[in-house]
Amino acid sequence: MADPSFERATSLGDGTNGTWGAKPNSGIDNAPAAGFTGDHRVFVRYNQGWRDVWQDVAVQPHTSYRLTGFLRTSVNSDAGYFGARSLDGTVISEAHFVSVGAWTRFTVTFDSGDRDAVQLYGGVWTNSGDIWMQMDDVALVRAP
Repeated sequence: MADPSFERATSLGDGTNGTWGAKPNSGIDNAPAAGFTGDHRVFVRYNQGWRDVWQDVAVQPHTSYRLTGFLRTSVNSDAGYFGARSLDGTVISEAHFVSVGAWTRFTVTFDSGDRDAVQLYGGVWTNSGDIWMQMDDVALVRAP
C-alpha cells in the first residue's frame, strides 16, 4: 500500500499506481495536525448517495490479511463502510459503522482467495443530508 497516512500527497489520484482514488467532494486535508497522526488525512463529504476513497493493492493469492485504519465521521453519519473488495467492486470483507466521534481504529480481516490484487476502501452512504468521513493511518499486513 502506498501513502497509508496521506502525508506524501496533496491531492488524490485514480486509486492505481500508488495513489488513493476518490469521487468529487473528497480530498486530502493538509492543515497542521489534521490527521490522526501527522498533518494529513483523507476525507469524503456528500449529501446523497455513496462517496468513498480507495486504493488498488497487490496481494498474494490465498493469503489472510488484516486491514486497519482510523476513522471519524460527522454526528449524523448513518452508514459507513471500511474494507476490502475485488477490483470489480464485489465486497470481500468490511466493517460497518455509524457516527464515529473521536478517531477510532477499525479492523477487517479477509482472505485474498484467487486474487492477486484487491481494492481497499472507506466510505459513507447518505440520503439524509450533508455528512463526512475522515480516514488516516491505513495499514495492510498478512494476518497470522
